[in-house]
Amino acid sequence: MAGVKGEIEDGIDTNLHSRQLPVYGFEAMRRMLASDVLVIGLKGLGVEIAKNIILAGVRSVTLWDCDLVQPSDLSSQFYATENDVGVVSRAQASVRQLAALNQYVAVKAADTPLDATFLSAFKVIVSTNNTSLERLRMLSGLARSQAEHVRLIVADTFGVLGTVACDFGDQFVMHDPDGEEPVSCIVTSISNDELGTVAVHEDKKHGLQTGDFVRFSEVTGATQLNLTAEPFEIKVTGPFTFSIGDTSRLGRVRAPSIAAHARC
Repeated sequence: MAGVKGEIEDGIDTNLHSRQLPVYGFEAMRRMLASDVLVIGLKGLGVEIAKNIILAGVRSVTLWDCDLVQPSDLSSQFYATENDVGVVSRAQASVRQLAALNQYVAVKAADTPLDATFLSAFKVIVSTNNTSLERLRMLSGLARSQAEHVRLIVADTFGVLGTVACDFGDQFVMHDPDGEEPVSCIVTSISNDELGTVAVHEDKKHGLQTGDFVRFSEVTGATQLNLTAEPFEIKVTGPFTFSIGDTSRLGRVRAPSIAAHARC
């Protein structure tokens, strides 16, 4: 990935990462640039994942696959050649071409044993084409044993089918479960009772689901809703209504107000 270094904003070179920033945002980009990633397994799936991670722009990528290149690898491992078969490992066959993709990402191949000391150096571990349940349990146990939990992603392919499992630890919070844009709607009324039924303008359905969270703004009357730090978990009662719980102690809301879908 070529780029011209330029203006630094929030510790991020906005020229160098101009394509990624509109997609990921500053916070996600900052985390990526501080991430050291280990990719285990460099068959077709692993080398594709490593390529995409390097192009996206993390701090470093370490390749781990000590098995020698096999003739069957040539059908999907696009950096392996006939001269590599039976001579070099899949990681060694891939490291030079992968490193050339992005000069700002440190890329290396490793053959260090997969133990706690080695794994503790990474923030993310991606394990591919791993058919050993014992090794997966070992990786998960070692990842969870670290003081700062290592994120573990396990992926595999079976012909046209694929699987992926993520273990991000017990404290991980999903901020964006579906990738959809947050919903914003105009509130016409909020009842003063135990249900706290919120009605939105009939021109547009609210598009929310039970279990979503909302915050309010520009509310007149029950101004406490504007000042609440924690969002309200809702229960959908209709395409134009949802409940936020007991509002009997709040003042009467004067329309219009705005309810915005909160990512929590």
